[in-house]
Amino acid sequence: MIRKIKEPKTLFFRSSHTRTHSRARRCPYTYSMPRSGFYARRHSQSSQSSSSSSSVIAAVEQAANNNASRRSRPAAVGMLFALPVIFCSTIMVAVVGYSALRPFKLRFVYDFCRNHLNYNYVAIRNIVEDRLQARNNKTELPKLTGKVAVVTGGARGIGVEVVRMLLQCDVEVVIACRNESAAEKTIANIRKSGVTSGKTRVIKIDNANLDSVRKFVAEFKKHYSKLDILVNNAGIMFTPYGETEDGFENQYGVNYLSHFLLTLLLVPLLSKAGTEERYSRVVNVSSCAHLLGDIRFDDINHKKNFITGEAYAQSKLAQLLFTKKLAKLFSEKRLPIQVNAVHPGVVATDLFDYSYLYYFKPLSKIFFKTPVEGATPIVYAAVNPTIEKKSGMYISNCQDSPINPLADDESLQNQLFDLSLKQTQIDATF
Repeated sequence: MIRKIKEPKTLFFRSSHTRTHSRARRCPYTYSMPRSGFYARRHSQSSQSSSSSSSVIAAVEQAANNNASRRSRPAAVGMLFALPVIFCSTIMVAVVGYSALRPFKLRFVYDFCRNHLNYNYVAIRNIVEDRLQARNNKTELPKLTGKVAVVTGGARGIGVEVVRMLLQCDVEVVIACRNESAAEKTIANIRKSGVTSGKTRVIKIDNANLDSVRKFVAEFKKHYSKLDILVNNAGIMFTPYGETEDGFENQYGVNYLSHFLLTLLLVPLLSKAGTEERYSRVVNVSSCAHLLGDIRFDDINHKKNFITGEAYAQSKLAQLLFTKKLAKLFSEKRLPIQVNAVHPGVVATDLFDYSYLYYFKPLSKIFFKTPVEGATPIVYAAVNPTIEKKSGMYISNCQDSPINPLADDESLQNQLFDLSLKQTQIDATF
């Protein structure tokens, strides 16, 4: 379980002037707020004429303009909702930040607001992209009788829908989570909804405890000799400073390091399940927040001037670096395993409970993806035959998508991989 400790002296948003890196490098992926919205309504003026022909033409033009306006209305309404929220929340955090950081003057408040705006811009851009690409966000659910899948965090949020879709594929799904009773309730609700195919099992795991991860693998091996699909879905976001049982910052430990250990321990079973015709699959559930991330090797816990948003972005970038590194290792060793990362989208779940969006839940349900829509690209990466043997992708809305350039840096991949091996005390020989 997550162990809360006394929080270090924390600057909620850290100044770039005080930042130190062992690698002295920053994420080259930068953002600036757009001068205008993603959509603009069309306006036209129709001149009135006494002749009937010109009246007809004017009426047709007006109808066309009305249709265009109607098509752009959802996006326009979205921007009308988003911009005031960004403005008000930025003012709010600026005031709070200035009060907390008054001894450090306005330099830190500037960084505080900049980071906040960057997150909001990335989120709004992805919300709009999700709507524009909604027609691509779909997957077939092939029959995979006899296949075995593990889904971490399968008892809540989008994990529930991932489990439901895999059961529809007639897969035997192992739900790996802390709360076993919640998992049993999830299974009962899925069965009540009419899904009768597939089998289920619940095995306890606490992603904030590496010993619990090892115990999960030992228990899993008692029941299964192979694993076809591993979905590393469990995660937390924007939590206050705290450390796992092993002394790692919560988001880094839960989102990334626990799944690093789980995946490597299960590689032999994944390799056994894969064939030349059909590879076994690993799916790392990441986030668009990785675009704002970098890896602070000299302070992996972010104890110096902790910023929860930066710690979260680091954990998600770490998942991308791990995905890329694994894809290369599996290819070099010719293992029949493919591994991809997935951005589920900005989804209306309780993951936002530690952010200011918690207070806008009714509106977020209108503009954010539903859990089913968020689960779709994850299941696409897990079962869709069109991406057979394709590895190292970052999938968003069921399409290969652009990533933070740091994720392609081989030296960063190797450095993080070696560090993670030491942190988990594991040998990577497959």
